[in-house]
Amino acid sequence: MQQILLNVKDQSKVNFLLELLRGYDFVEILTAAPAPSKNSKAKRTKAQLKFSEGLREAFQEVELHLQGKKTMTKAEDLIQELQNL
Repeated sequence: MQQILLNVKDQSKVNFLLELLRGYDFVEILTAAPAPSKNSKAKRTKAQLKFSEGLREAFQEVELHLQGKKTMTKAEDLIQELQNL
């Protein structure tokens, strides 16, 4: 299964898009709370900021890997290493 994350710029089109996608039996719709706007005054905790930064760095590393600029450890190798501890 592949997941696709969509940001719908026009809020008035969200229901249309959801109804369209519900018409396909091979699509599972998972909803989440809307992302806070860039102008949002909601404050994040230090833990949230640290998590966000870590996630951003992880995505950058994956992008570098996809571009062939970085080699990443395979999950199988990591599991094997952990088993040898």
